Amino acid sequence: MKNILMMSAAAIVTAGAASADVNLSGYGRFGLTYNDGVPAGIAQTQIDTRFRLNIDASMTSDVGVEFGGRVRLQYDDNSATSVLTSTPTATGGVVNTTTTTGSGAQLSPADLYAKFGGLRVDVGNVGTAFDNAALMYNSEVGYIGNSSGDPLGSFYAFASGPYNANQVNRMGVAVAYSFGAANVRASIVNPNQQLDGLPGGQDIEYGISGDYGFGAFTVSAAYVANGAGITDNDNYYIAAEYAINDAGTVGLQYFDDGDTSFNAPGDEGEHYTLYGSYVFGQITAKAYVAQRQGGAGDDTAYGIGADYDLGGALLAVSVREDYDSNTLADFGVKFNF
Repeated sequence: MKNILMMSAAAIVTAGAASADVNLSGYGRFGLTYNDGVPAGIAQTQIDTRFRLNIDASMTSDVGVEFGGRVRLQYDDNSATSVLTSTPTATGGVVNTTTTTGSGAQLSPADLYAKFGGLRVDVGNVGTAFDNAALMYNSEVGYIGNSSGDPLGSFYAFASGPYNANQVNRMGVAVAYSFGAANVRASIVNPNQQLDGLPGGQDIEYGISGDYGFGAFTVSAAYVANGAGITDNDNYYIAAEYAINDAGTVGLQYFDDGDTSFNAPGDEGEHYTLYGSYVFGQITAKAYVAQRQGGAGDDTAYGIGADYDLGGALLAVSVREDYDSNTLADFGVKFNF
């Protein structure tokens, strides 16, 4: 009887595994970073490491709808693992306590989805419409992928680690639809869906974005209201990129970086980024220049970098100057799996 039960259980597990698709993917990187603008007592040159493991599971129903989900395990050096504890109070409120347990890999909240044809709906720890807008991070250089031309405002994105104390019971819904060379997205993120009304200064984030490719051109635009759950923090983005004979690109971006943040209330200003890349055999040269206006002041930042293709891995170097005239550099290796 015992053997029959064990065989039956094994058959059930095998049948379930046969109908599901589980994949592991991610990347690793390691190298050196330099920043001459760090506070006194902090080393200007440090070793940088990151390991990211995406765990994806999916299945397709008999009617052709794909269901799946993702969690991410990630380790970054110089980062502490935090555990958030929420304790209900007698008055119906919640007291949040964050305890630092030391350095270690962190597990993200889950993103679940359903997909049919060009339509995809995500629920949970979603990639948001604004963060997923095309071209947004194309000015990045170096093996880490940094740029002062990136968006400077605050907004939600897929969280690689646990939610922080301002995002207890955070819940997002995102919808994306692709048709031909066009993609449109919309998302909504509630910082704390458990509360019937959010605390002052917090609000639900709403985002939309879209992009379209025609010939050698790609255009993209995005808007987010109450970015990162901050009331009246609205960000705008528009960009265009031109591909040069499949050997390089040149792009121009505009960002309105919002009105406020939790840490530094006030106008964040706007900035423009001009970037480009060109391929020489196994080497890809990259560069950008960004101009910031308003907010923290009128400043210019720039960066140059080069990637060398190792065949499945990348050796990269970059040198940048930020808006505060600090010099930053990195040199290292990145590999995908």
